[in-house]
Amino acid sequence: MILTTISIKRPVAMMMVIIALIIFGVVGFLSLPIDLMPKIEFPFVTVQAIYAGAGPEEIENSVVKPVEEELSTVSNVKNIQAFALEGVAFLFLEFNLGVDPDIAAIDVKDKIDAILYKLPKDLKKPVISKFDMNDQSIIDVALTGQQPSQLLREIAEKQVKERLVKINGVAQISIVGGKEREIQINLHKERMDALNLNIQTIAGILSAQTADFPGGHVIANSKEYTVRMKGQFESLDEIRNCGIPVVGNKGVYMAPLHTVADVVDAFKEVRELARYNGENSIGLSVFKRSDANIVNVAKSILKTTDELNKSLPAGAVINVANNNAEFIESSVNDMYINIAIGILLTAFMLLLFLGDWRVTIIAALTIPASILITFVGMQISGFTLNMITLISIAISIGTLVTNAIIVLENIIRHRDTGMPVKQAAEIGAKEVGTAVMASALTNIAVFVPMANMSGITGQIFKSLGLTIVYATVASLFLSFTFVPLLAAVMLKSKNNASKSAKGGLEAIFDVIGEAYARTLGIVINLRILVTLFAFAALFATFWFTVPRLGFEMFPHTDEGVFTINLEMPSGSSLEVTNQALMAIEKRINTIPEVKSMNLSLGGEGINGGVNIGLITVKLKDKKERNRLTKQIVNEVRPLLADIPDAKIVVKESSSMGGGNQEADLNVEVTGDDMEEILKIADSVKNLAQTIPGLVDFQLSWKAAKPEIKFIPNRFLLDEYGMQVAMLGLNLRNSINGNEDLIYREKNDDYPIRIQYAEKDKNTIDAVENVSIPTSRGIVPAKTLADVRYEGGASNINRKNRQRLVSVYANVSSGASGSKAAELQKLTDKIELPSGYKINYGGMQEMMNDSFRSLFITMVLAIILTFIVLAGSIESLTQPILIMITIPMGFAGVLWGLYLSGNSISMVSLMSSIMLIGVVVNNAILIIDYAHKRQREGLSQKDAIIDACKVKFSAIMMMNLAIVLSMLPQAFNTASIQSPFAVSAIGGIAVSTVMTLYVIPAMYMFTSPKKNHVAKVA
Repeated sequence: MILTTISIKRPVAMMMVIIALIIFGVVGFLSLPIDLMPKIEFPFVTVQAIYAGAGPEEIENSVVKPVEEELSTVSNVKNIQAFALEGVAFLFLEFNLGVDPDIAAIDVKDKIDAILYKLPKDLKKPVISKFDMNDQSIIDVALTGQQPSQLLREIAEKQVKERLVKINGVAQISIVGGKEREIQINLHKERMDALNLNIQTIAGILSAQTADFPGGHVIANSKEYTVRMKGQFESLDEIRNCGIPVVGNKGVYMAPLHTVADVVDAFKEVRELARYNGENSIGLSVFKRSDANIVNVAKSILKTTDELNKSLPAGAVINVANNNAEFIESSVNDMYINIAIGILLTAFMLLLFLGDWRVTIIAALTIPASILITFVGMQISGFTLNMITLISIAISIGTLVTNAIIVLENIIRHRDTGMPVKQAAEIGAKEVGTAVMASALTNIAVFVPMANMSGITGQIFKSLGLTIVYATVASLFLSFTFVPLLAAVMLKSKNNASKSAKGGLEAIFDVIGEAYARTLGIVINLRILVTLFAFAALFATFWFTVPRLGFEMFPHTDEGVFTINLEMPSGSSLEVTNQALMAIEKRINTIPEVKSMNLSLGGEGINGGVNIGLITVKLKDKKERNRLTKQIVNEVRPLLADIPDAKIVVKESSSMGGGNQEADLNVEVTGDDMEEILKIADSVKNLAQTIPGLVDFQLSWKAAKPEIKFIPNRFLLDEYGMQVAMLGLNLRNSINGNEDLIYREKNDDYPIRIQYAEKDKNTIDAVENVSIPTSRGIVPAKTLADVRYEGGASNINRKNRQRLVSVYANVSSGASGSKAAELQKLTDKIELPSGYKINYGGMQEMMNDSFRSLFITMVLAIILTFIVLAGSIESLTQPILIMITIPMGFAGVLWGLYLSGNSISMVSLMSSIMLIGVVVNNAILIIDYAHKRQREGLSQKDAIIDACKVKFSAIMMMNLAIVLSMLPQAFNTASIQSPFAVSAIGGIAVSTVMTLYVIPAMYMFTSPKKNHVAKVA
């Protein structure tokens, strides 16, 4: 090892190199942004098309289907999901991973532009945009006060939003609640009919009277003047007095608008509201830029809200309703503490083992130095400090020190024979170079495939694999430079005559090692029986534990937040929904652990509507409550079960599991006929209700909403000189109003809504008698159409050009993957008509893909480990023996999960992959030294016993170091890292015991019996 020689002969130069790398690491650490998870690039493109006044069925037929047909020809589209709602269509295009979403959005735009002529003329031009699944609000605040709701809304928009949006890293802010100003022109139907006027005519006249026009420029008196006509209304009186041409007995004359309408400064119809802790509020959700540091942005927001609270009008207060960065910062800080505790425990263990503070300092300094150098690689790779990269560092602590322990143990062994310290440092490091290199290469062989995984799993765990590779390389470098350098400088020489007694636990472990060597002789004599017993134990472990362990995407984390989604029957008014929400709030207030409640009702979009409400409940800190969030959620469900007519879903929030709207189970039923789909979906729902542990059963299909349908009488339309489109336009404007005009005041724009007065539009009779101007005069709408009262679809969902109904359920006990597997066994027995399918989507689909990727990675890691070992040991049989430790480690993982009550998840599988590179190290040490002893002339049995005896202390220190470094994480049971640590500890514990006995027994079957073992390359 040339690096070792240079380090000992030129210690100052090498120390400067190491210090420089550490400084770069510190700079890298300080510059790394903080987030919960690695950034995942989902190539999604969304299309939103607004078709005001159209129902879901009309939108499906006239908008969604032609757009779907055209977009299905776009390259690399994986799924097209469409939502036809009242007045709007949403389409989500999921592309294959690796597709550039910018290019995909351009392709989608080109396709839609090509068919615009086929779409309804009244359809607003579709909006195409990229969709970021990570785009969730980082902080939700609620503005409360005694001021009227319209004033609070104005404060929120002009003061709070304007300040928050200027913060570096903030992308946008959405506002909900309060009243929004609009200018209403309320027409009187009788007067309008008498003068043969209609809404379109009024809108056209006002539009012509409120236009601004540039007039160019003129030069006069040596100056240039800009000419501009400013025709915007400057007051409501101008609007009231605007002349309307009317045909009278004496010809056309101008009648002021106020003769046929009331012009009032009013507010938009309230279709949404917000409350915070039972008090009416204005809700503001703050979104960050994708490249921003979430913790820093959140701190800036909180600082700004504190400043705003000092300057707001008396009584107005900004409350922080939810801070997603709080959990992230808390989790990251916990990881920092766990890493620090792990380092201290490892150092303390080394001190007890070795009884030499100098050796302890050398080994302990290697850990932080390796971690800091690791940050250099992380910064170059563009990683963030998140749960995955921090777990990588935390699990690397034990493995980081193992290389140093191996080198130090060998240096001390040579020094204790009387060899000079510098010589012992050089020879000791070089002698174990092959074993350390093989150990490091196996780690790299395991984690490089993880860094190159495909799919979503690859995006999540790329940073984990590469971070551990960087840490391994850093540890390897320091083990052959920093460790021998410090050993040569700090350790004292010993000679055989003055050799002192061993201190610490080293002497105790020597005694234990002697006893172990004696028992090992018995095991080797009974090697056939021991081998059979080991394999039987492995089989029994897999047979017993696997069926009893659940499967889930991510382990459970307690974030102290849960949501209550309320859905009232279709057609319910905002007031009815609000009454139900108030009843829920009253009951939730009886739970002592509740800290705050933030409520939103109504809104637009896929999960919007005046019959939809959401309450986000934040609990007190974990230190202030005795119950887990999951236990409280299970109490809340029956507490709300008797709210009349309400569909209620109570779900624990998880930053790891897809957001508040994502159900634990999502079963998709697709086909063409909605009645048949609903029949199948009901069967799936009924089967799901038989499975214990499943709750909150819902269908994505909403109950029929009452509809008044006008079926045009085409014969009469022809007689009256009308067209279907004109009839529909008059109906829409008469009921919904026309809001194409803008009233500008003090640089603020407010919509002008031209509509009939309340008494002329808000009754069924008024709707039937909407005035329709025809060539024969004004006639009621019911004259030109048949009026029917039916239930129309509230929403129509589609996937890949077929209608879709999803069956949702949440898990109250057990693991989601296991419950899905149970349900799938039942649904597989359903006889489906041709063209109909049942698929498991959502998190279940993602989990299946992720588990498949992890399994492939695990197999690839095992193959690469074998290749590395075979090349290092120059043997094909010995690597097989070493790799028997891998299933032994897996058995320990299963026992660790079973005894701790955890499930098999992506995190525990990730831990299993990590163990592949760790558990083989014990066998490498033993077999490498046994080969050396055989080459020196010992028999096969004596060589393996001597190897086990000599390396016993090092193996125990290595594995105890890994276990101790993970103990702080294992005890943090409400965090994602706990299952990782528990499974790793179980795997290491079992594999260590099995390695110390089973590997020596099997060595007798595989190693050469003569004393001519091939020398390791």
